[in-house]
Amino acid sequence: MAWKPVRVFKTLYIQVDAPPGDWYKQLIQLGLNGSPTLTLDRSDVGLFVLDDEERRSRLTASIAACGAEVVVWDALEKLTVRKLNEREECQTTLRDMHRVWSGPSVVIHHPRKLKEGARWDNLDEAAGHHYLTADASSLLTLKKENRIKGLLKVIGRLEESLWRLDRDPKTYAWISASKDEGPTL
Repeated sequence: MAWKPVRVFKTLYIQVDAPPGDWYKQLIQLGLNGSPTLTLDRSDVGLFVLDDEERRSRLTASIAACGAEVVVWDALEKLTVRKLNEREECQTTLRDMHRVWSGPSVVIHHPRKLKEGARWDNLDEAAGHHYLTADASSLLTLKKENRIKGLLKVIGRLEESLWRLDRDPKTYAWISASKDEGPTL
């Protein structure tokens, strides 16, 4: 996205939102098989890992053993069965995530489908609920326009921007991004 990384972090991607092995294959397809990106998927941690103390403990040990510096959680609704539109349930989930890993994290939570007449820039609509967005330093929302075009909205304490994304028509991997200087959605 036209930003130059200042440091490469050893990143653990916990992918429970795709079939086992799928995310690892995508990383290889993107040429990241030699990168410091590590993966755990559904076959490693299981669905709803945050709801079971023993499995949370094993996940904590796995993160420590691999020496991760950043953890990406994908996707929240597959990590817990809790009702994330309720304040207490959301707070419990965030507390459990923090117990497993207290370092830098990216949490992926898929947006709800917009209700008729709703705007995409409404945070409650984009995030699915307002309890997570209140604790986030930034919110990224990806919206596909079609198979090879998409939009990424970045809303944060330091930036609000809209990016136009393009995919490779053969592999559907995201290949480029440009900042949209036009009106926001």
